[in-house]
This record gives sequence, structure tokens and C-alpha cells, in this order.
Amino acid sequence: MKVIRYFVLFLICLLGYFLIKKTQTNIKQILPEQCVFLLDEGLSQSFQNNVTSSICSQYATTKDPQGVILKISEQFPEVSSMKVHLCQTDKICFSLELQKPLFLLNDKFVACDSDVIIPKDHFSSEIVAKLPLLSCSCEPNILGMRQFFEKLPESIQQGFGINWICDTEIILKEKGKSNLTLICSMQHVPSQKDIEHCKSICESLPVKSKKKNVSYDLRFKNQIIVR
Repeated sequence: MKVIRYFVLFLICLLGYFLIKKTQTNIKQILPEQCVFLLDEGLSQSFQNNVTSSICSQYATTKDPQGVILKISEQFPEVSSMKVHLCQTDKICFSLELQKPLFLLNDKFVACDSDVIIPKDHFSSEIVAKLPLLSCSCEPNILGMRQFFEKLPESIQQGFGINWICDTEIILKEKGKSNLTLICSMQHVPSQKDIEHCKSICESLPVKSKKKNVSYDLRFKNQIIVR
């Protein structure tokens, strides 16, 4: 009697195993073969081709959408978020969003709000053209630069060229015919009110001084040093 009972239990377990295995196989079989992409328009065409090719290749090999998301996120730091869903019975949709670009570093890289720098040709020319340019001759402190830009008013970002000598010496030169030059630091970020004060001081200077390369040092508390 016990032998029969054990035999029945064995059959039940064996049947359960094959049912589970068959179910898992069927789930893989119903996943569509064709990939569809919803991409951020800020990506350049060449980068779009690169990332979609990688997604198709990995998905065709693994048929594991979540695994593909993890791999692509590791491979491409440009991507801030990625989602997947079945958009049609025969198609699977992958949607990608970009990191937020903050500024152009040495006209070669785009620095993003996630503290990564990415080759500028991965972004569309329209995105790159709108970014403020920062020149840096030292080892770039991306975290410090990002924090500086987050505090810097957009009007100053767009109206001044920025030369990052080091964390304690940042030169801002106003674009156009104005000779307004500011000296600041990572800890002393200029405001629009600082610009107005500097222009007011400039107007009060003698004509001879105005023709010289005068700079306004903002690195001191509650004062502006004219150099």
C-alpha cells in the first residue's frame, strides 16, 4: 500500500514538473520576435542605430526583456531610463529616455546631470547647439561642475563663456562687445545681481580703466575686487 502511495506521489511530482517546464517554454514562445523602438529625439541618428542594433541582438539571443534593459543601461550611460511592453501581439516595444545634458565640455563631451560625460556626437546637433560651452585645461571635476551649473542662472550660462582654470578660479567672459570679465569659484557662484553690480562699477570707472582688461573678482564675501 505504501509503495502504491509513493508511486502516485512520484507521478504527481513528475507531472507537475513537466507542466511547469511546458508553461515556461510556452511563455518564451509567445514573446514576439520583432522589436519596435520609442527613442528620445535628443539622440543622434548614429547613436540610435547603435543602441537599437544592440537591443535587437541581445533580445534575439536571450528573449529576456528585463535582462536586455539591465545590459543596455550598463552599456550606454546616455540612457537615463528604459521601459518595455508588448505593443502588439507580434511586436515588443522598448522606450528609452536620455540623461539631462547640462553643458558642453571642451567642445568634445556633453556633461549630464548624472555626473557622466558622453561624446557629443551621441546627441543631436540641435541639443548640442543649445548647450553652454565650458573650457577646462585641468582634470575635470564633473561633480563640482555640475553643482556649479545647477546654481548658475541660465542667463549667465548663455551670456558668458566659461573657462574652468581650477575649482577655485573660474573665469567668465561676457559674449559680444562687452569686456566684462568675472572671476569666481566653485563655492562662489555669480548671480544676476552680481552681474548688475559689476556693470554698475564698470560704468563708474574712468575711461582709461574701461579700456584695460579689467576683471571683477567675486570670491570674497560681500565685496567685489576690481583687478
